[in-house]
Amino acid sequence: MDLNAILEAQVAADADERAPAAEEPIPSAPPWWGGLLAAAAWLVAAGLTAAWPDADDFDRTAALAFAMSVIGVGVAVAAALHIAPRARDGALLVRLRQLAPWLIALAVLLGTWEVISAKLDLLPRPFFAAPQALLEVFAAPQALLEVFTDDWKRLGESVLRSLLLLLPAYLIGAVVGFLTGVAVGWSRPVGYWVHPVLRLIGPLPAVAWLPLAFFAFPSSGSASTFLIALATFFPVAVLTWSGVAGVAGPAGRRLQRFGDGGNAGNDCGRDGGMAARRRLRRVQYHVPVCARRAR
Repeated sequence: MDLNAILEAQVAADADERAPAAEEPIPSAPPWWGGLLAAAAWLVAAGLTAAWPDADDFDRTAALAFAMSVIGVGVAVAAALHIAPRARDGALLVRLRQLAPWLIALAVLLGTWEVISAKLDLLPRPFFAAPQALLEVFAAPQALLEVFTDDWKRLGESVLRSLLLLLPAYLIGAVVGFLTGVAVGWSRPVGYWVHPVLRLIGPLPAVAWLPLAFFAFPSSGSASTFLIALATFFPVAVLTWSGVAGVAGPAGRRLQRFGDGGNAGNDCGRDGGMAARRRLRRVQYHVPVCARRAR
């Protein structure tokens, strides 16, 4: 064989080895069944809203059906893009996959609300409004303009009076609850008398005290202050009592004994603070060895 032919064959073989291998095709992902089910739920809800006649005259039924259909089509497009290999790992599709159960639940709840309120008229109005009735309020620019131009003084006064009622009552309940929790957690005699009372009145909701509050207090303002303070008092008292009892109780005394190097008048003090701290790691809820020797 000619030498030139051998060299050309070798060069061709080296070029074939250096050539990049063909990329393997990325397999397509399975269909996103959660997204398809969510899209179907939204589209069914939109169809029921648009095709089923309303029991009353609602102006925004078509707009509500259109909004539902837009959501359904958007979720369907996301489900179709999920099949594409490069699109399914996007941040938006990953987030939508996490929210798929909520998308289905919201479509079912909104459709059920629409059927029993606007279509069958089973819920009494105005206590239970239809979805398109709420849409009429929030989607009408004139209604929002009236709220923020004609009623802003009334809204501001209402907010101010609510704060004047809430803040003093909350402060009273928090201060009294804090002092009560400290006293119960620190003093055994106080805990003996107050602890059963807390256990008795604590589980009762503030609403249950309404008859007694309106009977015992001369005005609705003072009764409201009492109810807000009572609702604030119990959790603050219980949490403060738990914290103080944990510090001032046996656990706190054990930590103090181990923290001072064991100098409690026993032979554990010879080991020094480091040995005492090493023992502390092995102590869970039983009485430590040094404490038993001290006794």
